[in-house]
Formats: sequence, C-alpha cells, structure tokens
Amino acid sequence: MDKVDRIQAYLDDELSESDKVKFQNDMKKDAILKDQYQKALLAQKISKGLLEMEMREVLEQQKGGMSRQWIWLGIAAFLLIFLGTILVWSMIDETPSIYAMEYREPMWPGTRGGANELASILSEFRKGGDIQDHKLDIENIADLPENEKDLWIAEMFLKRGVYDSVSLYLPEFPSDHIKSDRVRWIEDFLEQQKN
Repeated sequence: MDKVDRIQAYLDDELSESDKVKFQNDMKKDAILKDQYQKALLAQKISKGLLEMEMREVLEQQKGGMSRQWIWLGIAAFLLIFLGTILVWSMIDETPSIYAMEYREPMWPGTRGGANELASILSEFRKGGDIQDHKLDIENIADLPENEKDLWIAEMFLKRGVYDSVSLYLPEFPSDHIKSDRVRWIEDFLEQQKN
C-alpha cells in the first residue's frame, strides 16, 4: 500500500488497530508523511464542510419539491468540491524530499596560518589526489577520534561517488552531536541513490 492509500485508509478508519498505531509511529518519524497526512485531512475537512453548507442551503430553501435550479446548484457544488479535493491531493508531493537527492558538500576543514594535518590531507584530496592514499593518511592521524576519521573517509568516498564504501565508513554519533545531522543526511542520500 503506497503512502496516499495508507493516508486515505487511515482517514476513512479502514486500518486495523495495529496498522493505525504503526501509521501514527511512521508519522512521528517521517515529516513528509505527516505533512501529506495534514494536507489530506485539511482537504477532507474542507470538502465535507463545503458539501454540508451547500446541502443545508438547498434544504433550507427547498420547502417542497426540488427545482431544477437547486439540482444544478447541488451538482455544481459537488463538482467544485470534488475538483478542489483533487487539486489539493495533486499538490501533495509523493516524491522524497529534494534535499536528499542532490549531493551537498560538507564543511571541509581549512587551515588558518599553521598546518593542520586533516585539513592538508583533505585539501590534497580535493585537488584530485588518490583516495586510498588519503584514506590511509587520515587513519594515521593520532589525535583525531575514530568516528571523525571514519566520517571524513566516508565524505571522501561520497565526493567521488563510491557509495558502497561510504556505507562501510559511516560512523555513529550521539543524536545531540553536531555531526549526527550530517550522518543522517548522508544516510538519506544513500537511500535515495538505491531507489
């Protein structure tokens, strides 16, 4: 079941209790899904509200048999609501967020005045140096934590488009660490490359 079908089934109360809980948990994790759900809910509320208003107007003014004018007005209102719902649903973007589809350069370290071993290695790499030589150079930096080494090695492979190697070196950081956002972005980027 694709996202649109799941959203519609959730709105129509057609999911089992376990599927409802799973859908709610998925919305907590997936901002795109949550946004699509909110748009669909708004479209549903708008269409129900407009239809209800039109029907009340027709019923209040009817007081007897329905005239042709009211029949056509009801049909026009229904079509307007139907087309409005289609328009809102068409605006819901089913594709993943574009941020993960294009490569973004990391903040490559630079040197200011004195020599910085990591910055020098990455500078040489960006000038077209051999990735394996620079990987070994980074691994031999004594005062750089292992997860930082792995992240910069992963960044080098990512820059050259060697995505399988990126996955091998992608480190884990605590969720409150500043580099955890970049790691999550890289994971999303790699996932998009698979699709």
